[in-house]
Amino acid sequence: MKRPGPTVRIGRALALGIATTFLVVGCMAGTQGEAMAEYDAAPSRTAGAIAPAEPAVSMEEQAMPENEDALMDRSEEGAASSVEAQAQPGGQPEQRPERMRVFSATLELSVASVERAREAVLMLLESVGGYVESSQEDYLVLRVPAERFDSTLQEVESLGQVLSRFIETADVTDQFVDMQRRLEIARASRERLYELLERTDDSDEQVAILREIRRLTEEIEQISSRLESLGSLVAYSRITVQLRPRLAGEDVLLDRIPFPWIAALDPLTATIGRARRSIDAELPADFARFSEGRLIRAESADGVRIRLGGRENAPEGDDEFWREALLFHRGPLYAEATELEIGDFHGVSFLSRDVEPYVYWVLVHVRDGELLVAEFFFPSREVLAEHRDDCVGWLQEVTE
Repeated sequence: MKRPGPTVRIGRALALGIATTFLVVGCMAGTQGEAMAEYDAAPSRTAGAIAPAEPAVSMEEQAMPENEDALMDRSEEGAASSVEAQAQPGGQPEQRPERMRVFSATLELSVASVERAREAVLMLLESVGGYVESSQEDYLVLRVPAERFDSTLQEVESLGQVLSRFIETADVTDQFVDMQRRLEIARASRERLYELLERTDDSDEQVAILREIRRLTEEIEQISSRLESLGSLVAYSRITVQLRPRLAGEDVLLDRIPFPWIAALDPLTATIGRARRSIDAELPADFARFSEGRLIRAESADGVRIRLGGRENAPEGDDEFWREALLFHRGPLYAEATELEIGDFHGVSFLSRDVEPYVYWVLVHVRDGELLVAEFFFPSREVLAEHRDDCVGWLQEVTE
């Protein structure tokens, strides 16, 4: 999140605007994620996205107070009071919002022909009004209307033998409501600054007010984009289909890897378990968080997947040992494999052999005798460029 710049020493009129802009709601609430939900026991998938409403903030024309104390008192009643009036119309208690849930499934299917199975999946997707988020030769990431999640999942399963199925749900209601409130307050604060701009003739104050308006505008655009991303995750559920031919040559290479956890790694499927103790780092606000605490799993609207967990450090090795093992044993499966270092984590960035390749990061760090394993999946290099800074910053916080 972009932080406000240093405090500017300004006159009475600007003090009102600056004080107002800092009345922003606090940190994001917990997501109450429901990780690893069983398919048969999963809640209804019919929840829809709640579009952020444009706040109808009423601004009174007020005479300027005669002293700065009165000015600051009036400023504290500004944007926050008008937003509160919207949240509680007519003085009535605020109603509980409709729960907003994100659903994501990963299927691994054994099929006689990858090409024919792929064509069948695409025909099914068109019939339910969904779209392809990303795809490679042997996997597809589908987005389907939330109300068609159950039925589509069943039909995709019928196209082959189900080797594995993993379904997750995340409740993003608190994230969404919190960001809506922050957006309303930021907009109300900006409107009050526009009023102040019209009232002052001092050029220095005008420059400072315009600078603060610009900062608020950037914040409003950022929050609006995150709201749109969360809304997309709710409205369209994600189904990832990994197609495995009944005779797979790649399995021969994997069978030769002496470390089972490295052999089991998969960019689309979670294979690492829970860490011994909690992992504390705040994920980016526009990610749906399926699991937090000792095992972190999250997804973005454009297909980025973050996973972080732990396993026994056996055989005992340091970060460099495990990075070399990843390079040696997994590198031959990819077009490129380059060393990567983020904070205390050491790992490898893998680039797939596809025409439009995906990027898969695997990083490790030994913490108190336990091996932490972080995985990042980016469906394309363009998506990687967009999310790189957020992902790097988040992983750096893990061991700070």
